[in-house]
Amino acid sequence: MGESHNGYIRGTSSCNRKPHQRTHEKEAGWPKRAAHHQRYVEKSSCTSPVPDISSLTLHFKGEDIFHVSKKVNETLIFNTFVLCQVLNEFNARKMEKKNVFEGIHKNKLFMGIIGITVVLQVVMVEFLNKFADTERLNWRQWAVCIAISAASWPIGFLVKFIPVPERPWFSYLKLKRLMFI
Repeated sequence: MGESHNGYIRGTSSCNRKPHQRTHEKEAGWPKRAAHHQRYVEKSSCTSPVPDISSLTLHFKGEDIFHVSKKVNETLIFNTFVLCQVLNEFNARKMEKKNVFEGIHKNKLFMGIIGITVVLQVVMVEFLNKFADTERLNWRQWAVCIAISAASWPIGFLVKFIPVPERPWFSYLKLKRLMFI
């Protein structure tokens, strides 16, 4: 009995199995994935300043532009930043395709995550004021937040027309490999 038990363990051990064919295919596809990652980084870096620029603008000039209190302005900053992240997920969904909405109705998980995030954001801003330290926003303020956040869509569309070379731009610099921690 002890011998058959050891045989069972030996037979199911991952150390004794031959690697699956797809493991080798994934390793062989590494340069292609690295190039795809480089294109992703370069193209997403063009839309990533939208939340930063909008947050900084609202932080320094929001009260004057929208004639609101400091608390409402802070809520506008928070709401715009979160909505920028949510709406930029559409651009990040298909980096190489110009129509980021193509087939979106088929991706139930993506739509569920977006829906839950938006619902939670509305609940936090409108109903959990004390918990989230927010002020309720009127419809005009919500529209401003959505409009600023949606700025990443046309920028993301235009960025897709910028050709990305196979060789990363920073490889022309004579720098040693950088380590990010």
